[in-house]
Amino acid sequence: MDAQEEPGNAAAFSAAPVGQPLRISVNSQARLRVITLAGAVQLDQAAELRNRLVAAVEPHAPDLIIDLSELAFMGSTGLSALLAARSEALRHGGRVHLVAPRPAIAGLLRVVRLDRLFPIHDRLTDALKALGQTAE
Repeated sequence: MDAQEEPGNAAAFSAAPVGQPLRISVNSQARLRVITLAGAVQLDQAAELRNRLVAAVEPHAPDLIIDLSELAFMGSTGLSALLAARSEALRHGGRVHLVAPRPAIAGLLRVVRLDRLFPIHDRLTDALKALGQTAE
């Protein structure tokens, strides 16, 4: 088994899928925003992702749920955007929860130990419940 095939090896996350542009959708709810990421976070899209995530945090709605179920790839720049969103949410008394990362992204989160900073849920309804919300 080479480094690209070993589970939990950071090298396994180095190649981004080609032709999958990042798509970001935001659904506003009472005290939170549900952000769905789809496609792949490429290096040239990282600043846009960071800006959109940070802007989604508002004083009256400081909690974020980031749905990763449709995201095929995210590298270190995507992780940095998640951390920026978390910092902004904490600044306003909010929290950031992640939903349904695919195995490669879940592995990356574990390798860099971000699974200790972000609650990760299998389903959106679980994240909503953890934040005291219901599906709208």
